[in-house]
Amino acid sequence: MGYARVTGLDVGDTRTATLFISSGGDGTTAAVLTVTRPDGTTMAPAVQTTDGGTHWQTTLPYTITQAGDWVESWAVTGKGAGAEGAIVGVSGTPPVSMIGVYATPAQYAMYVGGTLPANLQRLLRMASQDVDADLIAAVYNAADATVLAALAEATCEQVADYLAKGWANGSALPATDVQIGSVQLTGLFGGTKRQGGATLEAGQRLCPRAFGILARAGLTGQPPNTLAAWFWG
Repeated sequence: MGYARVTGLDVGDTRTATLFISSGGDGTTAAVLTVTRPDGTTMAPAVQTTDGGTHWQTTLPYTITQAGDWVESWAVTGKGAGAEGAIVGVSGTPPVSMIGVYATPAQYAMYVGGTLPANLQRLLRMASQDVDADLIAAVYNAADATVLAALAEATCEQVADYLAKGWANGSALPATDVQIGSVQLTGLFGGTKRQGGATLEAGQRLCPRAFGILARAGLTGQPPNTLAAWFWG
């Protein structure tokens, strides 16, 4: 199961999303469709099956209102359970993505797959902030296609790591480590507490897979250039 690429649509077109469950559905099969627009907003069109759960489609076509990549994400339960869908490319200039976010929902579907979380846009923003924190001294060409692809893939893998660890909202939790005897404030000043009890120090925010993607792209291991800063005043 994965995400197929569909092209050739324009703003104003209508589309009927379809799903074929190769293993065959039965009375236990249920499918839910979430469509994510290029700007990250979502909708959940009604869907139907006429053969007991093998073939599914939207009850009514939906209208394409934005240029860019739309993501149709099907979540199937019962017989044939799984997640798959399509990335629907629409010609034209897509909406301006959120500033500072390195990956789109369509890129997450491409790199990671599976069911897209409902708060994916928030998770992509937070993962992008973690990427930024670990690349604080990096120097790179922000218009280079290879660099942009590495930033996007690393951001998506970081979101996948949040979810794998049970950090459903990707955010830090307030620290509660307080010790009266020796005034130990580890949670407050020693690191960032996240869901599940993990502590992440500065420079250790990224999961190994995300960090490895950035390292192979030459974006890590660059200390601040204090000499250049002094020379140029």
